[in-house]
Amino acid sequence: MAGHRIHILSAGTWGEMGNQLAARALASVVEQAGHDIVGCGPIEEIAPLFATIGARIRALTFEAAGPQDRARRYLSLMNELAAEVFTPGFELTGGNPVLAPTIEAVAEAIGASGADVVIGTKGAITRIAVAAARKLDRPIAVVNHLTNHGLLRLPIHRATTAHAHMVQIEEARQEVMAHCDCGPERVFVLGAITAAENLAAMLTGGRGEAGGPAGRGATMKPVQLVILSNRGGPPFLEIASLLAASPLAARADVVFIDAADPAAVDAFNALAARHRLGWRGFGRLSQAEYLAELARLDFAQVPLLVSKPGPNTVMEALRIGVPCLLLDSGLPMEAWVLDYVRDKGFGSGADHPAALVSELSAIVAGERIPDWRDRIDALRRTLFRPELSVAAAAAAISSAHRIVHSAEVALASQ
Repeated sequence: MAGHRIHILSAGTWGEMGNQLAARALASVVEQAGHDIVGCGPIEEIAPLFATIGARIRALTFEAAGPQDRARRYLSLMNELAAEVFTPGFELTGGNPVLAPTIEAVAEAIGASGADVVIGTKGAITRIAVAAARKLDRPIAVVNHLTNHGLLRLPIHRATTAHAHMVQIEEARQEVMAHCDCGPERVFVLGAITAAENLAAMLTGGRGEAGGPAGRGATMKPVQLVILSNRGGPPFLEIASLLAASPLAARADVVFIDAADPAAVDAFNALAARHRLGWRGFGRLSQAEYLAELARLDFAQVPLLVSKPGPNTVMEALRIGVPCLLLDSGLPMEAWVLDYVRDKGFGSGADHPAALVSELSAIVAGERIPDWRDRIDALRRTLFRPELSVAAAAAAISSAHRIVHSAEVALASQ
């Protein structure tokens, strides 16, 4: 059978780098399944409403006094959006005055791409896609690709009208069935798929072989950190400041990345210069440049990605082989990620910057890294199985396409 024409809609400001990396990784898997990608980009380029909401999310993240205040502000915003924007059942009723321009714009984009299957990478996007597809004069299947099942705690992301759902891990499958009122036949476990799958050219030979230093620690300082501050706010700059003033500074190389806040990058570089450290700060990096920075860590004695507990970010690090040290964001949909990292044994975390730097000192002084590396190797063998990801994606798309063409399904017949 000929492949389908797939349009992937991701979020550019709701999750920033992580969600876009997830969309690109998914596009690669879908192409391997024999389908054509006719569109893959952030919905903000089509619908300014999402950019406006993304700006509000970013503002509350930066302005919050701490994790508890951030959680309170975020939940307040999500409740407002559920009541006034992403109202119950809007996808079946044609929307509401607030959403109407967005639905029309997305319908126009889908129509122009000629897609017969649309995949949303967040529940709210998937719901918009369902409403948009219903405005067109041809059957279009809609698939919900859920990389963070913690989002199901928020009603706006419960895409109950999607024809199929794709998730990364079995725990997420159970959550979808519980929150989206669907049976197991509509939920497909892809395993973890990451943009790092395409990083072979940067990882020639694997750890300690060609493509990196001659053995771990041979030509670099023992502690190698990438601090990913995207949408994390001032606490990540505070972590860098505390580290620069600590005894660990002389033993550590640090890369600081913040695509959303040039002032934070400037402040980090000024901090490094003031302490005469060869640390590097970057703004927006290409996907390949970011993944190359993570890949470089794999040759260090103590490699760590320091970030908020974003599931896509953590999975990229896990795929490359880098343990994680996570700063609790307070965001409800990310709470499970820190628990997952601790339970699976490939990292740690803390709830404020000083505690995180203290935890880093304990990690450097202890013997946890070798055990974490062993756990990572075992997890990678079970989580990252590209051939199964391709088969599961193909099955999800075929199932959704079958459902949307079936007169027995209420959504398709309305």
